[in-house]
Amino acid sequence: MKIASYNILSGGFDSYNFESSSPERLELLQKAIKMINADFIGLIDTFRWDSLYSNSQLSELFGYKKAYCINLNGIRLKKKGHNNGITVLTNLSVDQFKTITLETRDAIKTTLQINNNELDIFTVYLDDLSEDVRVKQTRTLLKYVDQTKPTIIMGDLNTISLGDIKKSTPLIDKFAANNRQLYESMKSGLNEMKRGEVTKIFKEYKLLDADKDGETTAPTRLFPAKIEGSVLRIDYAFHTNKIYVSDFKVLKDLIFDKTSDHYPIVFNIDIKE
Repeated sequence: MKIASYNILSGGFDSYNFESSSPERLELLQKAIKMINADFIGLIDTFRWDSLYSNSQLSELFGYKKAYCINLNGIRLKKKGHNNGITVLTNLSVDQFKTITLETRDAIKTTLQINNNELDIFTVYLDDLSEDVRVKQTRTLLKYVDQTKPTIIMGDLNTISLGDIKKSTPLIDKFAANNRQLYESMKSGLNEMKRGEVTKIFKEYKLLDADKDGETTAPTRLFPAKIEGSVLRIDYAFHTNKIYVSDFKVLKDLIFDKTSDHYPIVFNIDIKE
């Protein structure tokens, strides 16, 4: 069973405005999602989708049996006029889609029926500025998690695992040297990410990191900067020990450099009996 998570940057629109009637990168997204070919995919930052499409329309657009789209209802983002969201697509048997509130924004809990087992998948998009806010969101999220059940938490966590710091630091330094002005505008947010408290909490809760190698997921060449490759891992999947993960990949084919500023993460799972 293949699972994927993909931040698709402003819902495929070229900017966070309301001028275009449909996403400029929609056709590219359709091709990319078909290429990923996951049984379940969580799409992060589906800007405006909740107001443009019904769930049935999203199913038809991307060739999936079921879709569920929500508005993040992010307090800070709504003040900025944004309409960010999360969408999940699946061909698996769904018991329930549920919108859950994580302090300042919403997330999706999907309960699937897999060979007489219930599988919970949480698709999340944590705050992009403050590790303190992300910590609060994470602690609230974990109240919904049953550690005795097969469970996956995945999405854009906007944080850096402490275990990745040694690998990330020279990449960040190189990015800074090549993009001085841009780096200065991002420095505060990067320093917050480097605190690494969110992933530490997940691990303290006995959740396992699906990516043992800490492969970087952002940015792609679509990001407006001088880069030689991705710099950070901010897209993650954590899971309970009821799940066996194999063939974890960060897909970096050429199409993904055109589709979003993040690369998708993809992995196979089996549920332990």
